[in-house]
Amino acid sequence: MNYSIYNKKKSDTIIFLNGAGVGQWMWTKQIKNLKDYQLITFDYLGHTADNKHFVNMQTEINRLKELMQDHCTAKVYLVGFSLGAQISLLAQQQLLIEKAIIISTLNKPNKLMYQILKPFIKLSMPFVKYKWYAKLNASQLNIKQELFENYFVTSKFLSYKSLKNIYKENMSFKFGKVNNEKTRVLVGANEVKVVKQSAQELSSNFIEINNAGHDIPYNHFEKLNKLITQFFK
Repeated sequence: MNYSIYNKKKSDTIIFLNGAGVGQWMWTKQIKNLKDYQLITFDYLGHTADNKHFVNMQTEINRLKELMQDHCTAKVYLVGFSLGAQISLLAQQQLLIEKAIIISTLNKPNKLMYQILKPFIKLSMPFVKYKWYAKLNASQLNIKQELFENYFVTSKFLSYKSLKNIYKENMSFKFGKVNNEKTRVLVGANEVKVVKQSAQELSSNFIEINNAGHDIPYNHFEKLNKLITQFFK
């Protein structure tokens, strides 16, 4: 498993769960600034040179469980973004998680849209090796130049099978109301309508981050880091 551990001498642990198509590098601003916890980041299957494919969320929860068993001795907190937020919600039901922060997740199934998108995913595969195509996709995530090369490298690892499975999982996800004492839901004020509606469905106490889109962890990290510190204390 491709993972990284920081602040190993700290007892409590925060594990970060990436969005789809990105890697551990998306949490750079959290790794740099959160010093009171052991921090763990890891890459999903199909997102590195492992020659494997992303399978489903449950596979990633099993890998998360393995990390917890091997490296966590006290309280464990999760911070999940987009697909990682969906994984975090499911992990809370299966693993011993103290609290979780859920960022910019989708909670409105649309299986018809998945069927419509599937052929376009395949048609797009020849373009993933080109920077112009990566820049087009990166712009939708507001990924700045300092992180673009990381994004470009990760995007080239993604196979059609991985992308198909990611879209299928992401667009069929449905979760009930969260426990507001254990889970904090965040959404950007400039997110697309369906993501904002998802936040409202998940929690009556969701937090809207002003001026943010689908980019809270790396472009609005000061607000996120403050919320992490406050909610996990």
